[in-house]
Amino acid sequence: MRRPGSKSEPVLKMPALTSRVRYGKAGLDWLRKQCPSYTSVTVLADRNTARNCYPVIRSYLPAHRLVAVPAGERSKDLAACQRVWRALVTQRADRKALLINVGGGVVCDLGGFAASTFKRGIPFIHVPTSLMAQADAAIGGKNAINLDGQKNAVGVFRGAEAVIIHDRFLETLPARQLTSGFAEVIKHALISDAGTFDRLERLDSIPPGNVLSWIRFSIRIKSAIVSADPYEQERRRVLNFGHTAGHALEAVSLGRKMKVLTHGEAVAAGMVIESHAAYRQGMITHGQLTRITSFMATHFALPAVRKQNYAGMLRHMAQDKKNIRGKMRLSLLHGIGTCRTGCVISRQEMVQALDAYNRKLNQP
Repeated sequence: MRRPGSKSEPVLKMPALTSRVRYGKAGLDWLRKQCPSYTSVTVLADRNTARNCYPVIRSYLPAHRLVAVPAGERSKDLAACQRVWRALVTQRADRKALLINVGGGVVCDLGGFAASTFKRGIPFIHVPTSLMAQADAAIGGKNAINLDGQKNAVGVFRGAEAVIIHDRFLETLPARQLTSGFAEVIKHALISDAGTFDRLERLDSIPPGNVLSWIRFSIRIKSAIVSADPYEQERRRVLNFGHTAGHALEAVSLGRKMKVLTHGEAVAAGMVIESHAAYRQGMITHGQLTRITSFMATHFALPAVRKQNYAGMLRHMAQDKKNIRGKMRLSLLHGIGTCRTGCVISRQEMVQALDAYNRKLNQP
């Protein structure tokens, strides 16, 4: 058993999963060569990426059909999925057809799920265009849609044929989206690499100028964890750190009961809330809690959570996929650089963590 503050476990060697990731123009050239081996090609984008990112890859593709859905989390539902399926039917797509997903986490999740379920599964390639998707969402083979406000309630495990990372797409993003996307990089450091979190603390701003090197770090961490536990039986659940509270915050904000948050902003706040829970359970020290909360507050506009929103958040957390027999289970830090899965937390303890989060947020 590791005590709080102990050194993190060594990162596993880069597994074969990372061989599916291709970078820059070389990745687009590879895509051009691969497309003729499929019977048809369909491209999924949202309306923003269809306008700003799709033109970058269009010349690399053979004849194809473009399907564009509205941008945002509300498109990650069954209605949007049916739209993709119908487009594939119209395209007369068979099981050797290819779906290319050009967009952020929503498009990658939606497209991966639609492709994985169409005719019991057709190949798909992710071209992630947001920092969040490049560092996390497009990697690891989890594909899902939301149901009745519950994040990722219906999904499958199926890996992309390839993931193409091009930093040119990041030039199309506003500053808020870039900062938001870096939350997953921070999470990977907190759960797996204490030394890297030390480096992050020394940065003047996030994301830093050398963002591609941080994306590579994130992919390396996530790929190692996923390769060890591809179906999320145990170890992979460390990647959910910050997401139980974060998804609940995100869902409440989408319900227009507070300012609408990006996924990264919600996860950043979720990591702080869950760090308060870890501190209350004796898993991290007060000094470590202070480091985490100070770092997040410096780089993110953390939202206050009104007490009238607690009940809504707790309802969402009660439906979390990690829960067993009605008990809320979180992945919590055990010192900076390590994480434990399956930590049982009561409703009262979560309320106490939310209260502590709000008190800290309101301190000058």
